[in-house]
Amino acid sequence: MILHTALLLGALVTLAQSKAVVTNNCKYDVYAWSIPNNKGYALNRIITSHGGQYSEPFHKGTRRDPGITIKLSPEPNGIYHGKDELDFAYAIDKLDPSFVWVDLNNARGDPFAGNVTFYTCFGAYVTPQVPARKCTIYDQIELVLCGGARQTSEVDPEPESIPRHAGPITGHRLNDTSFPVAPKPHKQLWNKTHSVEERQEKTQQSRPAHPPDTDQLECGCAWYDDGYKCDCEHSTKAHTCITTGAFRYCYSNEVAKKTGNPKAFADKYAKPLLQTMWTYACEIAEIHHWDCNEFKSALKDAFPEIGKTHSAIEQGKVIMSLPSRRNHAERKRAGDDAQICLNLESLFRHEFDTFDCNEIYKDIKIKYGNQRVYLGRKKMDYAPGYNSSDMLAEFERKYPDINWTSDEELESLKKAHNGTTTAMAGGNAKSTARGT
Repeated sequence: MILHTALLLGALVTLAQSKAVVTNNCKYDVYAWSIPNNKGYALNRIITSHGGQYSEPFHKGTRRDPGITIKLSPEPNGIYHGKDELDFAYAIDKLDPSFVWVDLNNARGDPFAGNVTFYTCFGAYVTPQVPARKCTIYDQIELVLCGGARQTSEVDPEPESIPRHAGPITGHRLNDTSFPVAPKPHKQLWNKTHSVEERQEKTQQSRPAHPPDTDQLECGCAWYDDGYKCDCEHSTKAHTCITTGAFRYCYSNEVAKKTGNPKAFADKYAKPLLQTMWTYACEIAEIHHWDCNEFKSALKDAFPEIGKTHSAIEQGKVIMSLPSRRNHAERKRAGDDAQICLNLESLFRHEFDTFDCNEIYKDIKIKYGNQRVYLGRKKMDYAPGYNSSDMLAEFERKYPDINWTSDEELESLKKAHNGTTTAMAGGNAKSTARGT
């Protein structure tokens, strides 16, 4: 028990050390909200112009909203009034808390006219639209508004000094929902708040641009052999299922009848549930021995816009707890496959105008056939910090029927071609000389 507690505290303190950082190089002040709002973090906080900075340690949100979104607007109270908004989101990995997923997107408008630089473990992205990237909790992720170099170190500068801070940090986190909580296998809970005061507070924290919820609904949901089912208010309701291949995905559109709004489930939960399932599609498919691409195809059919929004707030409405049936190596392999899919989406989504990994794979096959697909130029634009040879090896393993070529391999081919051309030219010159 003591060892277990020590390990938890060690992981907790490590999480608290690395940070999400926002640096404001604009000529005007920027306003920040950290949603859901845990103790001491930004709530309409001013990040001053000409180099002002806001940072917070990577931490979990609440049971209902486990991801965190740092919402940024050039307008005071901007997120409450539908003004332009940029979202810097992150979420601690559910299966391995030593990893953190980060992304960036314009939630409304384009508040900084695209003039932002997002420094991640994959390098710098000069765009406000960065899909989910998987980094470690030792990486410090910095968003620089209105351009400029990063102001913080790329990784935790003093990893060895973390234990010295265990006392005060632990004291703060033990009273906070960011403390790592072991997921309950197979089960999750949606708990709608029951008092007006709690509803208003939760609305302000988690969905500031939307009115407070008016219904009360408590559901426990789990995976069963015949699909995903919800037990609401201790009464299992009818389920709507999507059947594709060897699996069935089920959700209930009847669970909210007691509230007088039969469509409440679909309106409030279907979209974030599907969005969360999309993120963990290959994990879920592997657990149930389904084909990941078929499963994602079914989700895409049910919700055509799925995958186009990477929002920790939207996905945070659903807590997806997956059973731990695999060892660390298996979990790592599944996580690596998910990251390869994200890399493919990052490199080719602009070319094929889709975020669907399976659709991109099909489009590449159709467009390129047996021709070489060069990764170098695309990698420099969309994944600058990723080693080309590593990406080539990953893509060749995951998609062996595509003729991938990295920029390093391309250089080798050019050198070989130039050498052959030079040799041929030399041979022709000698022939000409003999002829004369």
